[in-house]
Amino acid sequence: MKTAKELSKFVYQSTGEKIHWYLGSCCYDITSVWSMEEVASPEFSTNLADCDILVVGTKLAQSDLIKIQEAISTRERKLVAFGNCSISGGIFHQVSQVSSLADNFKIDLAIPGCPPTFEQFKTSLCHFLEIGDRA
Repeated sequence: MKTAKELSKFVYQSTGEKIHWYLGSCCYDITSVWSMEEVASPEFSTNLADCDILVVGTKLAQSDLIKIQEAISTRERKLVAFGNCSISGGIFHQVSQVSSLADNFKIDLAIPGCPPTFEQFKTSLCHFLEIGDRA
């Protein structure tokens, strides 16, 4: 697997779970490193209500916290903190209107980096889901 689309398809085929990427302002950093233009596929969730695995890769404003809280309150989802901003607030950790995912929710998996490499994410997610990395 070399792209986010291939990884998402592998996860979906292995577990039946769809990934939703909540990247916020960090999406520009991530898309410059990853092949994220391919994420619009059936294996990816296009909205928070439809996902099984929510990958948050951004610092969070109050409006973000509300969206995530609404999504995870409707049913159980796996919550993945993707990158330093979602784990600790990153370089924005001292701004009062911004907080990290870890400050507000129970995180199932935290993957550090700015942004994490595709290999880091793939290995961590596959290990967490107990599906192994067979690619």
